[in-house]
Amino acid sequence: MDKKNLVFQAQVFKEDLSTVIGELDYSLESLAKVEKYISETVPIEGKPNKNSFFSSETSDKVFALGCYTGEVIRRLLSTVVWYIDADSDSPLSISLTNSVGAIGFVINKAYKRIYEGDGDDLLHFAKVLTTDLLREDVETTSHFDDEDHNIAEFGNSKACFISNEVYNGDLDVDDANYSEGNWIFTNQGESIGADNRDAFTFIFLDEVKVRYPKLFSEIDKRTNEERLRIVKENDGSYRFQKAHKDLFFDSSSMASFQGNMKLNPIQWIKMNTAKVFRVTLYLILSFYAMIKIHWIFAIVFVGCLLYNLWYWFGVKSRFGGGNVSPGKVISVSPDKIAVATDLSKMIGNYPVVKILKTKLVKEDKKVGKFIPTVAIYNENPHGYPFWAEFHPVPVSHGVTDRDHWRHLLSKFKKEDFEEIDNYLTQIGTSKIGTYKVDVETSEWKNFTHVDINKGINLEGPISDKES
Repeated sequence: MDKKNLVFQAQVFKEDLSTVIGELDYSLESLAKVEKYISETVPIEGKPNKNSFFSSETSDKVFALGCYTGEVIRRLLSTVVWYIDADSDSPLSISLTNSVGAIGFVINKAYKRIYEGDGDDLLHFAKVLTTDLLREDVETTSHFDDEDHNIAEFGNSKACFISNEVYNGDLDVDDANYSEGNWIFTNQGESIGADNRDAFTFIFLDEVKVRYPKLFSEIDKRTNEERLRIVKENDGSYRFQKAHKDLFFDSSSMASFQGNMKLNPIQWIKMNTAKVFRVTLYLILSFYAMIKIHWIFAIVFVGCLLYNLWYWFGVKSRFGGGNVSPGKVISVSPDKIAVATDLSKMIGNYPVVKILKTKLVKEDKKVGKFIPTVAIYNENPHGYPFWAEFHPVPVSHGVTDRDHWRHLLSKFKKEDFEEIDNYLTQIGTSKIGTYKVDVETSEWKNFTHVDINKGINLEGPISDKES
């Protein structure tokens, strides 16, 4: 726990309770609104009304209430800072202080307000402190450490997360991820999974503006989006990706290298003629049966129509929000490619290589040629930290612009192409299928029982008895 964390908890409280009682702004007036809500929904000490804000996760929300109360006071007074007692593990010992000493145990006061009643009115507490301390002339430099100065300078802006490795070192921010109202800044390749949260600290958006002005200019344009990602390119520019909501993608996921391509339907039909003909034929036949045979076939027609819409929606979504990965042509007539990816859902590494039969455009019909592919990923039914399967197709199936084709391929490094060759050497076959690779050095070693070729039907967890 650090002082910036307290500012962050106040921010979370402000945003969460604002959805219930209206906008809060760290003023004494806003604290009056909070007090009124507490009086109405916690009429009996320690017993919030059912379904009220404090009725669930009560302890965490009371802690955040204390943080918000403290921030109201801190922002009114230029000489007050947060103090965390290093010798105590109790949040009740966290206080506000000035150069004279501790002036208010705000977390403790919040707990008393909820669990002991309105005798510990938070608005009265804040008014007394601010009125008394505004009269005091105290030294501001003797008790302000670096973190205090950081909060004093930037703490009125939104608190976000940043990798310790970036914040404390000379690394730049390569990835900026925005989700559920929060930015997370990392260096390329760093995991942002729950098991890696200790590797992150808090940073304020105003501080980002000072430290990373070019990145901030991109962020400033995008904060109204619900979920997005900004990735730094090799030339120093930033590539923007937004969440692509559809039937195929997990709502909390985003492609590592999102295609953001506009589908050319004619090209897709040309490269996937048999499949498109089949789904269209079903629609035409069902329509004919409905008109010429019996109206009951209207049910079949509607089903075929919905299937066609679903099919084309999926194709469009693949190119718009799917993940671009490098592929290698390993056979011509029949056309076969190998595509490498990591099925990880941000935690751990789950590398695979997939060999599939496809149709190549004339320009790509050369064994050994590398091509860009785009894929959608399917969720697994067991809560594993990896996708069940992925379905890549050559980018040329939906895009005819070869300059854009080359642009996508240029985003990969030499190591990405060497990785495919390494994986092909590991599996030692050109048979169609999906193969786990680097099994002994990746997290696949913990899932030896899983046959990845079964896709969404893959095996469930091993029971304690079996293990």
